[in-house]
Amino acid sequence: MHGRTIYLLAVLAGGAILPVQVALNTLLRR
Repeated sequence: MHGRTIYLLAVLAGGAILPVQVALNTLLRR
């Protein structure tokens, strides 16, 4: 695999995880 592909996968994973973390934080703040 190319380094660029790994970088794209990392960006996609981060973009998918951030909204989940924000949602969890919002739920925990209730």
